[in-house]
Amino acid sequence: MKAGLSRIPLAALFLCGGLLGGQGPASRRSRLEAVPFPPLAQLEPAVAEQIRSLEVDLDTALKSSSTSDAALAETFGDFGKVFHAYEIWSAAAVSYRNAATLSPTDFRWKHLLADVETRRGDLESARRQHLAALALRPGDVPSLAGLGEACLAHDQLDESERAFHEAVVIAPNSAAPHAGLARVALARRAFAPARDELLTALRLAPQATRLHYELAMAYRGLGEREEAARHLAAAGTVGVRAADPLLDGVSGRRQGERARLVRGRLAFVNGRMREAAEEFGAAVEAEPRSVAGLVGLGSALGTLGETDRALEAFRRALAIAPDSVAAHYNVGRLLATRGDTESALREYDAVLRLAPNDEDAFLSKADLLARLGRFAEARAALEEGSRRMPGHVRLGQALASLLAAWPDASRP
Repeated sequence: MKAGLSRIPLAALFLCGGLLGGQGPASRRSRLEAVPFPPLAQLEPAVAEQIRSLEVDLDTALKSSSTSDAALAETFGDFGKVFHAYEIWSAAAVSYRNAATLSPTDFRWKHLLADVETRRGDLESARRQHLAALALRPGDVPSLAGLGEACLAHDQLDESERAFHEAVVIAPNSAAPHAGLARVALARRAFAPARDELLTALRLAPQATRLHYELAMAYRGLGEREEAARHLAAAGTVGVRAADPLLDGVSGRRQGERARLVRGRLAFVNGRMREAAEEFGAAVEAEPRSVAGLVGLGSALGTLGETDRALEAFRRALAIAPDSVAAHYNVGRLLATRGDTESALREYDAVLRLAPNDEDAFLSKADLLARLGRFAEARAALEEGSRRMPGHVRLGQALASLLAAWPDASRP
């Protein structure tokens, strides 16, 4: 959706700057950016109509001399939420920035913009937005957790630890900050504190099966191979994040097939797998060629233990989109759990041909090789991933844990 974007003319925005009079409103409105609208013909009819209706509202607000800055900020914010919900990131970011420009003391726009920047991969911008949001609402747990994640991604371990620790103090029963502290500890090779925080996180969120993988790394670092193997076998794809009602409310803006996808993802993230499978299944019913729906359905069914149905969904996705990285990766994971290890390795290699910088594929390939006793190959996979993605914390942690737990991996 990056090509052929239409835009509200900047002149229309600048004209609005002088309508209300007063230095503040004029100055703020002169800094507004043009919103890049996607070509509506490329969207589902229900989605296109939703955006078209909002475009009319925004045009009306811009032209009216009675529109206050606060009202215009809400209009831009509504636009941002819709674009955010449909993953139209550039338009969402501009809309939220405009809302924040018009209403600089409103926490919502900075917090939501931080999530958009994270999803766009601009973690430094996300860090700045989280800090700005926290200046307006000190102690907000989702913002603290987001700040911790952004700082951890930049290897700013002290700042990351402070953010996660403050979140734990404020919300001790939230699993996400404990998991964040564990990742900081793993980055420092402090395996015992990492283990303790991960055990706490799993107690608070037992559905978060992805934490078992990190717990396996902690036990490896401690030399407890049996515990490492047990948790590695239990590792899944369900993560954990701090409860965030503001962000959750964004998904309610979706309509059509994509609405089902968002509700499915939300159910999946919160461990409601049967509900997730139903929502993804409904998305596929609405659009039989929905690759995202099929991949989501397969992921939910796989987590429920319905492996045959999960593989069928993933293979349907690959029949439609042979280059689907997500489908290849998930087929690999399912085949690995079934013991079809060579086929699983071929799937991970397919992922790395399509996406040479896919960190999860490197990690899963190395894990499987290690379980097969092929430690030198596991080491080589992690080293190759580290060369391609220098500074990625999880790859460095996995390599250190491999060498600590299995000295044979150090041999050529």
